[in-house]
Amino acid sequence: FLPSPVGAVARRNPHLVGSPMGSFRSTTRPEDLPERFHPVFRDAKHFPHPRSPDLDNPISSIDQMYACAAAANVLLVERVKSWAASSGGMFPLIRDVDRREHTTWVRWDEAERNDVIRQAVSWQLIKGQRRALEKTLRSYSNDPSWLLDVSRNAIVFEHLQDLTQCLGLIISDDQVRVERVKNRMSTQYDAGESAGYRDVCVNLRVISNAAVAVGVELHVCEVQLLLKQFAQLKTADGHKRYVQMRNMTGC
Repeated sequence: FLPSPVGAVARRNPHLVGSPMGSFRSTTRPEDLPERFHPVFRDAKHFPHPRSPDLDNPISSIDQMYACAAAANVLLVERVKSWAASSGGMFPLIRDVDRREHTTWVRWDEAERNDVIRQAVSWQLIKGQRRALEKTLRSYSNDPSWLLDVSRNAIVFEHLQDLTQCLGLIISDDQVRVERVKNRMSTQYDAGESAGYRDVCVNLRVISNAAVAVGVELHVCEVQLLLKQFAQLKTADGHKRYVQMRNMTGC
């Protein structure tokens, strides 16, 4: 069954080893530099140290956090598609996102075979800057390195066994590294903490060669796995009530 809540291995976003921007200067001719780096690094002759976190030097700039998130989110979506295709995962259609009350959910394994439906799927955007600033000030003492959901996505399921299968696919995927699993589906979880809402929240890093090439393999992302019944509760009115509760508790 689903695992119990697990503590974080790395709960902050660190710099790569090197300068404060996570890179090192090279005097090597661009044509002699490793192909694994993106051309923008080759042109500037500044390169990240791949997979080398500087845990004593967490990110302190929200601008840098968003620069990493923008690249990481593109790579995350590709992994999310793969997991959903193999586990019956669903996503909302664009035309229904604003209405919320009558969202249509489509299975990705069916949508990817239909050009019209595939182009109509709505992919979650990175976290709004206003909310990120609010959360940094309210909850994290003005330390943005604790923001683990700037790059985020969600997969919806009809059945619990499909959700469980997807979690297994994520954990065994060598293109990502799971840092934390917060299991709100566990019988040990106090649902009062989330007003009855339940999901499985996975914090992970995309560590593929593409992520290394653009220096974002250390950026922590969030993937929510939830049942359709809970996804349908995320109506416009439901979101307003959530924001009210969040403001009252100062989160």
